Amino acid sequence: IQIHNLIIVRPGSEEIVGKLADEMAQDPDAFQRQFVPESSDIIWSTPLLNAKESFKGDFNVPSSPGKYPFICSFPGHWRVMKGTIIVYK
Repeated sequence: IQIHNLIIVRPGSEEIVGKLADEMAQDPDAFQRQFVPESSDIIWSTPLLNAKESFKGDFNVPSSPGKYPFICSFPGHWRVMKGTIIVYK
C-alpha cells in the first residue's frame, strides 16, 4: 500500500518543491508534516492518504491565469505523479 498527497505549486517551482520533498526523507518529522516542505511556492496541499482513502477540500484558484503544477510530494513521487491545473482569465 502506497501513500500519496497532492500539492499545488506556483508555475516553474515543481522541481524546487519536489527536491525539497525528497530531502524530507531524512527528516524524522516528515510524516507529521505530511511530507509538505516549507516553501512559499506551495499554494495548497492535502494530507497524506493511504490507498482507498479520500480527502475533500476547498481552495481558492489563483487569480492570475497560468499553468499551475501539482505533484505528490512523497519522496521520489513528484517525478512521475504530477499534472497541471490551467487557470484561464
